[in-house]
Amino acid sequence: MNYDELIQNVYEIHDRYTIIGGYVDIHKTYNSDLFHMKSEEVPNCYWILIGKASNEDIEECLIEAEYKVEKEGCYKFEMVLKFESPEYGDYGAIIDRGYWYIEYSKFDLDHTFEQRERESKLCDLLLDL
Repeated sequence: MNYDELIQNVYEIHDRYTIIGGYVDIHKTYNSDLFHMKSEEVPNCYWILIGKASNEDIEECLIEAEYKVEKEGCYKFEMVLKFESPEYGDYGAIIDRGYWYIEYSKFDLDHTFEQRERESKLCDLLLDL
């Protein structure tokens, strides 16, 4: 691959995709086997690696999605968000404004809430010595 192709690929990725990474607490969805992110935790849980999705679009995707993970806890994650282009009617009127959605996600468990609680209690005990 030459540098012209590389630059062209970066432009395409930047326009159509947003790649993010981060750490977040994942909680069990009420009455379901699926999990979710709490809306108050989302604004500070990710960073953008490449792409032009706005923070509002990213946060909307993260909050509305449900995730298939093993258990509740803190996860390191990587995601690819893809932009679905707007749809136009016969006379150029916008039918659908376009939107971002999660195309790919990968979660790695960092620690469970129980592990966090045990570690916190242990630190408190050691500080009291």
